[in-house]
Amino acid sequence: MSGWRRLAEGLAGYLWPAPDPCPGCGRPGRRPAGPGRLCRLCLQRLPLLAPPFCRRCGKPLRLQAALQAECRDCAARDRDFRVARAAGLYDGELRRLLHRFKFRRERRLAAPLGALLAEAWGRHAELHGGELLVPVPLAPERLADRGFNQAADLARVLGQAVHRPVAEDALLRQGGGAAQSRRSAAGRAAVGGAFHPLHPAEVSGRQVVLVDDVLTTGATAEACALALLRSGALSVDVLTVATTVVTDWWRVATETRLGRLRLAAVKEGSPMELRNCIRCGKVFMYVSKRVCPACLKEMDEIFERVRAYVKAHPGATVLEIADALEIEEQLVNEFVREGRFDVVTEAITVFCERCGKPIHRGRLCEQCAVELDKEIRSALPKKPEEPAPTKEREQHRLYLADHIVDKRGDSR
Repeated sequence: MSGWRRLAEGLAGYLWPAPDPCPGCGRPGRRPAGPGRLCRLCLQRLPLLAPPFCRRCGKPLRLQAALQAECRDCAARDRDFRVARAAGLYDGELRRLLHRFKFRRERRLAAPLGALLAEAWGRHAELHGGELLVPVPLAPERLADRGFNQAADLARVLGQAVHRPVAEDALLRQGGGAAQSRRSAAGRAAVGGAFHPLHPAEVSGRQVVLVDDVLTTGATAEACALALLRSGALSVDVLTVATTVVTDWWRVATETRLGRLRLAAVKEGSPMELRNCIRCGKVFMYVSKRVCPACLKEMDEIFERVRAYVKAHPGATVLEIADALEIEEQLVNEFVREGRFDVVTEAITVFCERCGKPIHRGRLCEQCAVELDKEIRSALPKKPEEPAPTKEREQHRLYLADHIVDKRGDSR
């Protein structure tokens, strides 16, 4: 009987094969509902980007600043690319997928991530004029270490979806590629010199779309765009899977929109507080950190990468570190303000949140900390002064003391 059952199960599996496991969560049997065969649950977890966002760099804007149309960085200086757009925010499930794709070398994730790029392409009509896709190249040492260029894998998937050719060897990157943001014209030319066109005729006279996985400070994208424009490209647009945000206001707005609330539970009469992790959104038992154990482990791994980079590149700024390691600028700032680096050998400069002076740890410089302490002390209500002791009060105190001694002696 068992033989007939195995035969029936095998025939049913051949006639009605089970769907492939979701590339996001890996669970089998889930019906694909999103791009790249992602299941419905993984699709709902993706922090996809929606208006309002900056019309130049594509980073999300506050609702109050939507009428400005540009973020502060783009309003303060010109960009070398025309526009930049992203499929989602570098956060939560999308960040984990990108980390698995790049650092764990799960190249099969190029399909769902490339499909997200194709959907973003369809939503943004300003990209439709692009005639050629150019992936951002990796530095030779990083390419040798990783074994593949994630931007090239994404560009190939996007090219097949939107029917555009891909020029994988259009640019060559030399050196470590640590770019700078908010630079002068001379500094911009120096950074742009890290990228060299290998086949200028391939991009000359064409509208180019630069493809990458994450847009952090935008310095690398600008350096590539500058090299392409010097090669004769008519315009350069940027399309990435995700984009970062310097401040954490977006996370608050997202959690409010998704209805993520702190939960409280009681176990055996003692309160046990459950919270949502501020990085991934999962519920965990809160002790002292606002992130779950898994994200805390991930942050420790990122810190070790940052520390190794600082030792290899003394004097690197926060923006350079964030751009080179493709992480959030805010995360590097948190590491510095927590005092994780040695002030002498691993000094990284951040700025006082009150006066803007350069500091190497904490949030305030020494002078502002002293001034703030004085202001807080002056704002506190003053304690009423106790009246000076009089002769009568002193005699009464001595009388009470003697009375207490007498009482104790009687009790014995």
